[in-house]
Amino acid sequence: MTPAEVKAARLAMNMTQAQLAAALELSADSGRRTVRHWETDCGKFQITGPARVAIRLMLAANSEMRKST
Repeated sequence: MTPAEVKAARLAMNMTQAQLAAALELSADSGRRTVRHWETDCGKFQITGPARVAIRLMLAANSEMRKST
């Protein structure tokens, strides 16, 4: 995911960087820093693996919840 995709997904889920870090079970301090890097470091810190899958699943679930309300 690109930095813009990560930020767009987080905002679509109405989450702060800290909330996304917590949802992904990243440790408090380093988790917020990790999410911030994903969004701001021009793709230098690409989101991959389980975290990428988790964000996409959370975004899909959020979209489905919005459709049902």
